[in-house]
Amino acid sequence: EKNEKYQTMIAKFLPIMINTTAQFPELFLPLVETNFSGPHYLGRDMSVAKGLLRHLQHEASKKSGNTMILMSIVSVLNKLTMLRAGRKYLRSEILPPLKKVTKRPEEETHLVKSKVVKLMTHVDNSVAVLASELIFTICKHNVNRMIKYTGYGNSAGLFNRHGLMGTRMSGVAEEMSPDEDSDTE
Repeated sequence: EKNEKYQTMIAKFLPIMINTTAQFPELFLPLVETNFSGPHYLGRDMSVAKGLLRHLQHEASKKSGNTMILMSIVSVLNKLTMLRAGRKYLRSEILPPLKKVTKRPEEETHLVKSKVVKLMTHVDNSVAVLASELIFTICKHNVNRMIKYTGYGNSAGLFNRHGLMGTRMSGVAEEMSPDEDSDTE
């Protein structure tokens, strides 16, 4: 419990560092020596990313997960995707290669992916937007890849925000004919 308290404090502090440090990803994903034994990917230390994913999974599992902490963690993960190594590591952890798909993405509760996909439809829109952007970035802004891993329904809000759903609702109202041409009268 004491460890969780410290992780929560750190998660609240990290977004402040994001906004004040230009080299944020390099600070939290430092280059490692060849004999480094901790989690690493493409020559960078992934200890911070791994810890954040673990804490995200823990917070997202709670029925009353703290929205501010969720936003903080997902914001930091989004920043870590600025480095190729960070993006590829997070993709391997959050979106592992698909095997035989029998359940919806958010139903596989033991996976980090399910927690992030659930956050894409979170009640707090800020959390939903950040989680959607994280997955979209990990998918290299590829719509088909995102649909493959999360499903169209989970991705619809992001696609609408980015104008990727075809006709946007704001344009539909302008194209409709006046009421006098209605068939229902």
